[in-house]
Amino acid sequence: MKKTMMTALFAGAAMMGAANAAVLIGDGVNNGGFVSTTTGRTEGTALTDWTITGAKVWLNTGGSTLTTAPFGADVAANSRSVQLEDDGGVTLTSAAVALVAGESLTFAIDWLTAGSGAEHTLTMDLWDGSNSIALGVLSTTGGPTSYTQFDSAASVGVSGNYQLRMTLTGGAGQGRDIHVDRVYLESTAQAVPEPSSTALLGLGGLALILRRRK
Repeated sequence: MKKTMMTALFAGAAMMGAANAAVLIGDGVNNGGFVSTTTGRTEGTALTDWTITGAKVWLNTGGSTLTTAPFGADVAANSRSVQLEDDGGVTLTSAAVALVAGESLTFAIDWLTAGSGAEHTLTMDLWDGSNSIALGVLSTTGGPTSYTQFDSAASVGVSGNYQLRMTLTGGAGQGRDIHVDRVYLESTAQAVPEPSSTALLGLGGLALILRRRK
């Protein structure tokens, strides 16, 4: 019994400082790879775990061939990519994910620009109806013409159920498009503070007392 108690004490001390990470959007999680069973290139198609607002959002066959972390290779069957073509403003919104104040966020997305005409910007944030967490802004001006990974980090200030929003805005009418793929969002809880030297000495003393009582 005493040996078990001692083991538990030191196990608890060892666990301090550990931080737990959770994938919220990614490969097989909330459809970060835009998997769809639709055939060919389609406009305005319903997409599992995503909501499309506005016109001119295309679901394309194929997509990014990058294999870099944190998403890794997108090898899911029927994986697609999304083309955002501004025609009065369009938004792609994810399913809601629960975030807790103090959590650290890791965000990544592959993107490229295509087409001609007016320049556009893609604003990415997390939104719970009242609070916004900025994740970055991409512009077609000088943007990449082949898939490139964009990475950013943020922290959660207010707990809530947030949705990832990608909003394309710019000149009126048709213009340059932004294609996206391999969307990834991860949250990491605050690490439990490492035990102080005094606390460790206290655990050691308690263990010694327990041994002497045997």
